[in-house]
Amino acid sequence: MRKLTKIMAAVFCFGVISAGIGCGVTFSEFISLSYVGERQMGNEDMKTTVLDYPFEPQNNHKLKIGGLYNLHLTEEDITVSQEVPSDTVRFLVTYNTAITEPILNTWNEGYVGIDMYYEVDDFEIFMYSKDRVLEDLKNRELASYTTTTITDINILVNPDTKNYITIE
Repeated sequence: MRKLTKIMAAVFCFGVISAGIGCGVTFSEFISLSYVGERQMGNEDMKTTVLDYPFEPQNNHKLKIGGLYNLHLTEEDITVSQEVPSDTVRFLVTYNTAITEPILNTWNEGYVGIDMYYEVDDFEIFMYSKDRVLEDLKNRELASYTTTTITDINILVNPDTKNYITIE
């Protein structure tokens, strides 16, 4: 019985020492990695499309525009153009056709925005880019991997209807 206790204590001590060495090696490997910033994952095929939203201007009601993907647009970003019909809001959306497709979405009466439909899922993008991730790890580099979806939204309106539109 005494011999079995000594063997068990030795195995336990060996396990603790091995775990400590493993944690130390892992930590030293991790701190030796360098951060290299942001890297693009997946294909990038940029295209600009036109999405028109027809509406009826009303004196006591403004059309609210929202859902613009953190592009931080304000009322000053609305471009006035004679080419746009007076009862239309025109969105010029620049997006990555390999990943997404923009669509107009109305949430409530008088509230419109740009939404997007994903053409691929995140796992498919990751599997496509896994060689780049592994190459970065081999070179002892870490990065923030992003996918480009919608990069720019321009809003065009007729000068007669600019006062009937607001951005929220």
